[in-house]
Amino acid sequence: MDLFKSADPWQGGSRQTTVVEALGEGVKQIDAGRIKDPVIASSLRRTIATVYQSLGRSGEADTLVRETLRERLARSGPASEEAAESWNDLANLLTSEGKLDSAETAFGHALAIRRRRGADTLLAGTLLDFADLVTAKGELARSDTIAREGLAIYRQVLGERDLAVAAAMARVLSIQGTGGKWEAAESTARAAVAMLEELGLERHPQMTPILSDLSITLANKKEFTEALAVAHRTVALDSVVFGTSHPYLATHLENLGYVYLEAGLNDSAIAVVKQVLAMRQAVLAADNPAIGRTLFNLASLEHDAGAYRAAEPHYAEALARMRRAYGPQHPDVVYATGWLGRNQFYTGQRTEAERNIRWALSVTDPNAVSAKDTVRFGRFLVTMLVEQRRWREAEPLALRVFAIQDSTQDSLARVTAGQLAAIYEATGRMERAEQWRGRVGAGR
Repeated sequence: MDLFKSADPWQGGSRQTTVVEALGEGVKQIDAGRIKDPVIASSLRRTIATVYQSLGRSGEADTLVRETLRERLARSGPASEEAAESWNDLANLLTSEGKLDSAETAFGHALAIRRRRGADTLLAGTLLDFADLVTAKGELARSDTIAREGLAIYRQVLGERDLAVAAAMARVLSIQGTGGKWEAAESTARAAVAMLEELGLERHPQMTPILSDLSITLANKKEFTEALAVAHRTVALDSVVFGTSHPYLATHLENLGYVYLEAGLNDSAIAVVKQVLAMRQAVLAADNPAIGRTLFNLASLEHDAGAYRAAEPHYAEALARMRRAYGPQHPDVVYATGWLGRNQFYTGQRTEAERNIRWALSVTDPNAVSAKDTVRFGRFLVTMLVEQRRWREAEPLALRVFAIQDSTQDSLARVTAGQLAAIYEATGRMERAEQWRGRVGAGR
């Protein structure tokens, strides 16, 4: 088992070719029956799958996770803890692939088995993983309830002050931050940090993600001086605990870039993200989707700085990498396609912009295209259609965009109202045009 873990480049192993070859050879040995103990063989398959996933090779990981699940179901039975573990593994993998409904089904199996065992730390862990999935689906109230159940079990079993309790609090913190509940997130983060410090674990690996989330929380509260101090503390601790090429360091450097951006230090943000990109390109397999996500973040920073020409190749490469890794329907792929289209709008590439935005809006999975995304991308397509006097195409989309903007009190709703007034005037519906001009004047 340690042999295969040592192939993970994040744990000091070799680069991509050697790693993949070693993993493939390990699979061949298991398939050839050279590992006689089925429990050990199953455990090795699971470990190899974990390393494949860390390399961004979800296809190979998926095959092994499913093989392990089938073997365990046949050998240990559908109610066994081994089966629950494999259902949990499959659910986490499907979540990473953006197959959220299938992931929820897999989590259902794992939870059903583990709930029958009672309230223990295994159930708590599955609940916290499940909460991450529900967060990804945008169901934050439900996610918070699930995560708090997991946290309560840890407290019940382990007491109020324990490393696992702090780690569970970190998951609750993440949900609070995702929902923009900054006061609650700050309170949770500070309590978790204090607990780790009281336990003498101020240098424990779990401290860094909590500190990083605290820095983001403070940045969103516009408390930039402390946010930057905490973010720098995070990356300094990462470097000491993990070294200079660990995924935690890369992730938390990107988060430092976010804090720089919120503080108005765009040049510093771009410099940090370029550092992360170089780090990931040096260590990760060439097709690891984490490289694509960092390219997307770099492109978004360049876009925000008005450097649309510089951003375009980074958006395009990020999209290509994500599409190869995840397939066309993954939420990250849809999102990146829409953003590329937006950027092309600003560079004057109207044909390309329309094609990409239309495709992003055509995806019907609500997990892939949120109402916010519909507005984020749709208003640019409306603008292009109005510019080209394509009134019949523009009208239904403009109404759809305006309805969302109006429900969220978006200040840009008046722009869409003005476009609708222009559409109705151009098509001879003067009474409706006047009604929409009234909405422009009212600011809604």
